[in-house]
Amino acid sequence: MGKLEIEIRITNKDININTFKKKIKEIGAVRQQKEVVFYYMNYYHPLKKQMSIRVRNEGSYTSLTVKTKKNKNDKYPMEYEVNVSDYKETNNILKLLGCTENYGM
Repeated sequence: MGKLEIEIRITNKDININTFKKKIKEIGAVRQQKEVVFYYMNYYHPLKKQMSIRVRNEGSYTSLTVKTKKNKNDKYPMEYEVNVSDYKETNNILKLLGCTENYGM
């Protein structure tokens, strides 16, 4: 079953992280997991371009995630995620299935 998640990714070095954390706390947001540095690759689905497919290695585990909206009016996507054993091989499988790279780190 999918779950609703709002994820924040900070890539701008000019943002003061401590100020950002304070503002997030002020609006009542709750951190669900610790900060992590990870690498990932996002893909386009060959038939559904609005679907986000991601393979992410967080050091202690690697996950395959699909995010999709049920309709265009949905504000946030539903997320489906499973753990996988091999980052490189999972990327190879997605390419064999016709997915194309969108971006990654």
